[in-house]
Amino acid sequence: MPEWRFEVFRSSCDDSPVKEPPATLKLNEQDHGRDVETRVGRKIELRLPENPTAGFRWRIVQTGEPVCSPPQDGFEPGNIIGQPGIHFWRFKIVVEGAARIELAYRRVWESGAPAGRTFFLNVIGKKRA
Repeated sequence: MPEWRFEVFRSSCDDSPVKEPPATLKLNEQDHGRDVETRVGRKIELRLPENPTAGFRWRIVQTGEPVCSPPQDGFEPGNIIGQPGIHFWRFKIVVEGAARIELAYRRVWESGAPAGRTFFLNVIGKKRA
């Protein structure tokens, strides 16, 4: 499984400023199952398609705690009534360690049924540089 690691390299003769990775790492469906390694203090934004008008919603199974703070979430509706939109969650890495973020996609009234889809990330919080 691929891992994401952000490292900064600078040669001794290079005077250009060191570029830091973005403060917020943006992830989507293609990142399912990945190991995401980032520093304490950085944020992760996860964006997944959702169709609440058909009853389907993403529900958090594992929040990534204690490595991640409890997420903030929101929904961006599609342009046409009934069209799927994007559900997003914002997590902040608050301590070093490893944890899992896991979500299940199912109809609200089918809570006992297997999820139609699942999504997970393994998050590794590293100390600040």
